[in-house]
Amino acid sequence: LKMPKKGKKKGPAIISTPEVVQEHTGFNPRDIVLAPFGLQLEIVGVQLMQRPISRDSGVQRDDPESEMESFAKVWAKLPNGSQVPLRPSTAKEFEELGYQRVHEVTTRSWIIFYADKD
Repeated sequence: LKMPKKGKKKGPAIISTPEVVQEHTGFNPRDIVLAPFGLQLEIVGVQLMQRPISRDSGVQRDDPESEMESFAKVWAKLPNGSQVPLRPSTAKEFEELGYQRVHEVTTRSWIIFYADKD
């Protein structure tokens, strides 16, 4: 008697279309981004997911009749090559938390350096 193999349940595919990634992150796929905790990450893409909408109690319900809301899970590649999900899921959240393209950080640093030299 053979037992069936247990496999990981696959979620939605990671979408790396520039327009979709730009809409949800403010970045393009393959952009190198400096995270607020000091690590450089490469934006891979987004997974478009759905979850039940929280009601007044703040508790999510699992009943199928409840309304669903869409959200994006953003994936990035670490310097060691592994892919990880990031907490922010909107371009506004990325901006508020301080995620920046590496070349923009470098450019701003030079502008500040020269401005202070006067």
